[in-house]
Amino acid sequence: LDDNPNMRRALVGVGAAHGISIVGVESAEDVRAALAADVDAAVLDFTLLGDETCAQLARSLHARGAIVVVWTGNPDRARAALGEGIPVVDKSANFRELFTVLTRLVRNRAAELASFAQVWGGR
Repeated sequence: LDDNPNMRRALVGVGAAHGISIVGVESAEDVRAALAADVDAAVLDFTLLGDETCAQLARSLHARGAIVVVWTGNPDRARAALGEGIPVVDKSANFRELFTVLTRLVRNRAAELASFAQVWGGR
């Protein structure tokens, strides 16, 4: 989710170059429609058109178990609104930092699932 079309295209392109399917959307309303199905992860721009933020959407997706990363030009405002549970990456960093955070979160989730399967698979 990013209200800047150039950022959406860049993120989709970088994802495609790494074999990751990314759907770029412009507004929180578009996200709600696109995410009607279960999603594994979401990268959300914190400040959208006007003064709208993705805070409520980020918390909702996180509560549903999705991996959520907020990618923003205003990281202090995002961290103040979201607290500790949702990682915030400054847009002034390059895509490498964003994908490093996403990779770490995906690996942690995979380890959790493997541990869960090991515990419950043996019973």
